[in-house]
Amino acid sequence: MQKDGNTERVSMRLPVDDLDALDEVIQRFGYENRSVAIRLALEQFNMAHMENWNTELLHLHVSRALLRRIDHYIENGLIGSRETAMEEALKLYLKELPKLFEAIDRGMEELLEKERAAPRREDYKLSR
Repeated sequence: MQKDGNTERVSMRLPVDDLDALDEVIQRFGYENRSVAIRLALEQFNMAHMENWNTELLHLHVSRALLRRIDHYIENGLIGSRETAMEEALKLYLKELPKLFEAIDRGMEELLEKERAAPRREDYKLSR
């Protein structure tokens, strides 16, 4: 390999049919040369494979009614797939979750304040 700044030269052997097809693509779509076309193809290849490196597979049981609703959105072009729908719903839920906890915390604080302010048993003096 020969280095040139931020790039390296790489040699490879390809079947003649593949090179002929590559040359036709270059000519038809106006790429500058083989290097540019191969570089773009390699970038797309890398992105397609690296896209899922930071994800984990999650198995989820969902009601049929909810799946019918999601499928309806997919059929009408509102969302691309069940997976996308579930991921977006989870993102939205996690975004809203802190607000829910804040509301619960406020409610608990109010209850505690009322409890603290309420008269206690020992505050009452029994008269005999």
